[in-house]
Amino acid sequence: MHYGENGMSQKIGISRRGFLAGTSLAAVGATAGFSGLFGMIAARAQSAGDDPQTIINVAATAEAFAVTHYHRALAKTTKAQFSAEDRAYLQAALETEQAHFDYLVSKGAKPVTTSFFFPAGTFDSVKTFGTVTGIAEYVFIGAYVAASYRFAQLGAADLAATSIQVAVVEGQHLAFVNKMAGIFPNNIA
Repeated sequence: MHYGENGMSQKIGISRRGFLAGTSLAAVGATAGFSGLFGMIAARAQSAGDDPQTIINVAATAEAFAVTHYHRALAKTTKAQFSAEDRAYLQAALETEQAHFDYLVSKGAKPVTTSFFFPAGTFDSVKTFGTVTGIAEYVFIGAYVAASYRFAQLGAADLAATSIQVAVVEGQHLAFVNKMAGIFPNNIA
C-alpha cells in the first residue's frame, strides 16, 4: 500500500499481476509462480533449491528486461515528457542495468530471453512509466535479496555480496521512479 501526502492510502493504476500479464516475463511467472518469477523458489529468506547457474540466468534476463525498458523510455518516440533531470537519471539507470547485465554474463549467465513486451501505455506518461517501472524494480529487489540468501547457503560469498549490492541500487531506482509516479516512500516496516 502506498500513501499520499495526506497520509491516506492511494491506489496505483496497475497491479503487479497486470504488469506481468503484459510482458514476456509472464511466461516465466506462469511456470514458477509470482514469488518464483526470477528463478527463485521463494522470494524470501527460505529460498532453497536453485543452483547458481539458474539464479544468474534469470537475473541476466531481468537485467536484459531493465536495459530494454530504460532504453525504450529514452527513445525519441516515447510520449512521456521527462524533464532533463529525469532523462539524466534514466540514462544513468540504463548504464547501471547494463553493468549488472555485463557482470552476470561475465560470470557465465545466459538470459532466458532478450525479447520483451510492455503493457500498452507504459511509455505514454511520466506517471505511468514510473508506476510500471516501480513494480518491476520492486520484484527485482526481492529476487536479488532471495538470491543473496541462496548464494550464501551455497558458499558463494562473492555472488551473495554482489546480489545485495545490486538490490541496493535497484532500491534507488525504485525510489526515483516512485517519485515520478507520485508515490511517496514507504517507511513502514
